[in-house]
Amino acid sequence: MTFATSQQITLALLDVSRLLRDAFEDAYRDMKITWPQIRIIRRLYIEEGVGQSEVGTQIEMDAMTISRQIDKLVDLGFVERRMEAGDRRLRRLYLTNHSRGLREEMETRMEGVLQGALQSLDEAQQDAFLAMLNAVAGDLSAKTAATSSKHRSKNANADQAMMAE
Repeated sequence: MTFATSQQITLALLDVSRLLRDAFEDAYRDMKITWPQIRIIRRLYIEEGVGQSEVGTQIEMDAMTISRQIDKLVDLGFVERRMEAGDRRLRRLYLTNHSRGLREEMETRMEGVLQGALQSLDEAQQDAFLAMLNAVAGDLSAKTAATSSKHRSKNANADQAMMAE
């Protein structure tokens, strides 16, 4: 692959990601929620009662960012925090009746955004596109896992060497 081609692919992926995020935010603008907040709500539709830090890890948000986003969702009446009975430091997240009532509408809006994004592709092309995205994600995941493993191994070796001194 030429440098120009790899640059075009990289820029296209970044542009599509940005445009998709913007389309989702436009679709939910009247609800006054942003893309990060949509991701939090969608995560809680899958599983309620998880800890704030766990949700942050799952959707790749640092502690301060997830806290601010959840504060906004609490203020808007979408999410509530409940203290864990055995550990008052742990806050579990739950959807409110308001956000539960909006689930079907939110899913319809999400589907509308995706249909608009993929409207120029027929079903076979959409399937092929998904397969390509999954292949790229798999390649990146494997590379990231290998790099992380090497890094952890180097750090462990360095730690052992320091301990031996």
